[in-house]
Amino acid sequence: MILVIWLAALRRFIYATNYKYKGKIFVFGFDIGITYNYTGSQDNAAYSFRQRAFAENNINFVSSSGFVGQAFPFRPFGLDSVDFHNYDTGVHQAVSHEIANNRFRFQAPACGIDIGFVPFDLVLRLGQHQMPGLAIAISEMNVPTFLSLNDVMCLPKVDNGGELFKDIKRPSLSIEESLLLRAFKSSQIHWDEDQCTAISSTLNDCQQNRQNQGIRKCHWILREAKFMKCYDKMYGAERLLALYHSCVDSWCKNRACIQAITNIKESGCAFLTDVPELTSFINGSGCPQV
Repeated sequence: MILVIWLAALRRFIYATNYKYKGKIFVFGFDIGITYNYTGSQDNAAYSFRQRAFAENNINFVSSSGFVGQAFPFRPFGLDSVDFHNYDTGVHQAVSHEIANNRFRFQAPACGIDIGFVPFDLVLRLGQHQMPGLAIAISEMNVPTFLSLNDVMCLPKVDNGGELFKDIKRPSLSIEESLLLRAFKSSQIHWDEDQCTAISSTLNDCQQNRQNQGIRKCHWILREAKFMKCYDKMYGAERLLALYHSCVDSWCKNRACIQAITNIKESGCAFLTDVPELTSFINGSGCPQV
């Protein structure tokens, strides 16, 4: 997920990163690249900042890195502090942790940016008191211009050139499926670059009706937590994405899902109960009939 904006003399992009635990997807952190270009001055600044975090029984485990002097391309690793205060221009930037709210924040008040991040608790899970996730607030007082209108999953307001969910929803797909298609077809860099790039290439070369069939028929692979936990036990999703790509590719090329079915059988996950899409997929009815 990416968002690129200009705010007066500020350019910033924000990536959100997801991880997987026991078959469930959660927000694991974010990357920020930011440049300040002061009008009539050579006193420019650039920063890269990455934060990853999760919790266990209300105890946070946090990893943060900062790099001063470069934002484009993004520098993911560094030991620099990205806090700064320019009293001449009134521009400030700060990273903090609100203990009372257990919320990490990245703020640039003069530029109208406030990012809040609450880590997901791997132990408490549904018992976690706070809603985990990432929130991005952008002040319209700064008259933002959104540059990545067709790539983001967090859509700008219509007044800023964005679209409503109902406008991007394809007739044969749900909003969730339509957003997933939008994300995979995006040209933006993804966390799992190899697998996501392969899926993107396949979908962009696919006829629209087959795109719809592939997204709709293969969506369960990335939705059914019981299957996801069984098939791919790692925190990432490389195996799941490879299986999903194999399924989508079969629909785009109108061929049987032989490889995907074989992979599921070899994983030992073919006979899980309470996953009806899995049963139909294994017996072939969830694949193209060729």
